[in-house]
Amino acid sequence: MRNYILGPLLSVAALGMTNGAAAQNSPDRTTSTAIGASVQFGNVEQNVALLDATREGGFRTRFGVGPIQKLLQPFNDTRTRWEDQYGLSFGLQYSPILHQSSRGGTNGRTLNDAVDVFLRWDGAVETVAYKGSLDFFAYRRRDNFLSTNTTQFNSARGTLLGPSDANVEGAFTSVSQLSWESLFFDGALDITVGQLFLPALVDENDTLGNDRLSFMAEPLSNNPAHVLPEGDAGLGIGIWVTPSAQFYVGGVVTQANAKGEYPDFGAFDGDWLTVAELGWTPDIPTLGQGHYRLTYTHIDLPGTGPSRSESWSFSAEQAMGEEKTLALRAGTNDGNRNDIHRIVSGGLVFDNVFGYETDAIGIGAFWAKPNDSNRRDEYGTELFWRLQLTNSVQFTPDIQLWRHSDRNEDGIEAVVSFRLTISI
Repeated sequence: MRNYILGPLLSVAALGMTNGAAAQNSPDRTTSTAIGASVQFGNVEQNVALLDATREGGFRTRFGVGPIQKLLQPFNDTRTRWEDQYGLSFGLQYSPILHQSSRGGTNGRTLNDAVDVFLRWDGAVETVAYKGSLDFFAYRRRDNFLSTNTTQFNSARGTLLGPSDANVEGAFTSVSQLSWESLFFDGALDITVGQLFLPALVDENDTLGNDRLSFMAEPLSNNPAHVLPEGDAGLGIGIWVTPSAQFYVGGVVTQANAKGEYPDFGAFDGDWLTVAELGWTPDIPTLGQGHYRLTYTHIDLPGTGPSRSESWSFSAEQAMGEEKTLALRAGTNDGNRNDIHRIVSGGLVFDNVFGYETDAIGIGAFWAKPNDSNRRDEYGTELFWRLQLTNSVQFTPDIQLWRHSDRNEDGIEAVVSFRLTISI
């Protein structure tokens, strides 16, 4: 995983500090120019580091530490000791999102939630020349709580894409990643084997990559133009080479037809997903840290029709001095698999809002071209404000403006959303 290049740096920068004690004075700005708008919750190492930092406390919140933090203090003390002694880190996030359409009417409101449990055993095996670590998505669940699920909500609005990335018709659970990561030559060679959660490995974008921490709208929290397995995961291997501090190259080969809910050995049927990626991580004077990725993806398709599908993706994030991050994503495919043929999205996120280090305000816009010629282009914009209520709780009001791809739907629609994120 390339998380060894930027993962810990991103996690610290997202809080604007190196630990709780540093925040008692002023935030540590030695890393503030790194990308810090948000941290993708698909990346176990970044995610656990973020949760550890928020549990440390010492940064400004609107309601102090909060009851969850106080109640779990003995548990957190034990967790800290395990991490120090054994390298074992874990955390849990629960996050519901409510969407309300300005049109109202039938299917004009939907509520979905996400539960994620993460574990990383860093350096489970470690010698002078080798380091082996375990990544484990212990549990992932997505569900809808109103009579209208997110798929019905999108159909009623005449769009292909949704106001959040949890676009599911019903509840599902999964063990999306269970992998062993091996580092050789001081991390220059990274080999990861097991059940691989691909959005955490390829075509990443920490700012435009998570509807539970940053932008909510699907075209601003994902890349629906890239080709991946239906479950976003499968058994396989990823190999990454980092010849210098600013470049890496690598790729992944996994099952193309795995359900993604668990390691599925029965999916080895000759169809494969192959990904190749080139990354550049410059530190630009006066701006700060950047992360640029070019990704090619090929997937074998079963049954009748096209035998394969291909896509190209470009992802970029660049710090714009202190406490600002500019991000861009673009993707295209051959039309053999996806509803979306091309997409371009971008956003600007401001951290440390009004002196609250972990608050963020983001504004973004997107354009998506469907593969169905009977539909017109979808495009829109989004504005969110993530507020840190306590060490464990964030609240985010959000508004999105959409222009539908259904030619029978006229005008611009507003979607007002509210998100609660509880991290333990």
